[in-house]
Amino acid sequence: MDQQLIEEMLEFIWTEREEGKDNWDHLQTAIHTCDIDGIKEDDDLTGILDIMLEKELIARQDDHVILTETGERDAENIIRRHRLAEVLFHDAMSLGHDQMEKTACSMEHILTREATDSICTFLGHPLTCPHEKPIPRGQCCSVYSTTVKPLVTKLSHSDIEVDLKVVFVHSKQHVQTDRLLAFGIKPGKIIKIHQKEPSFIIQTGETELAIDKEIAKDIYVKKT
Repeated sequence: MDQQLIEEMLEFIWTEREEGKDNWDHLQTAIHTCDIDGIKEDDDLTGILDIMLEKELIARQDDHVILTETGERDAENIIRRHRLAEVLFHDAMSLGHDQMEKTACSMEHILTREATDSICTFLGHPLTCPHEKPIPRGQCCSVYSTTVKPLVTKLSHSDIEVDLKVVFVHSKQHVQTDRLLAFGIKPGKIIKIHQKEPSFIIQTGETELAIDKEIAKDIYVKKT
């Protein structure tokens, strides 16, 4: 049995549990109708539940399916990778919903723990995915909460009078994005915040620029 299919099943069981759908018959129906994200109609799921029971990834408890300790850990990892990938492609790369989902589904099966933690740190340890579903915490999140700050933060959350490098600009307001680009606010540019109230005043080179607070939330930076 393809490991990827087992991971898709673990992911499905986890997400269905979030919706209160942990019924064994519901799971079997979803398998027979191929109503599972990431599973194609020509994927052979014959006996997959028996294999998962044998591997002690799941257990049947009366009419419910439950994740064992091993299954819980594996499902949590796949969910974490998928939802962090969604945030990366949606927020940092501005991909549309369909492309975001397709790419995240591919990435979730190949990311190592180290790569996953690096993405999480890069994004500032987000709590939820674009669907507002919780992202399981990783070891990097525990370290972050006690000892370090995220590598990348919104300009609106940054300190004043320190050199900041623009990592990316993500705004749905194209006019504002074009204005920022016209003033050189683009990835790699070094900027500095002079004030935050009543409006943001930032400096880029010899130029000072006033921007709205909402726009400051669309500029992602890191300390140099």
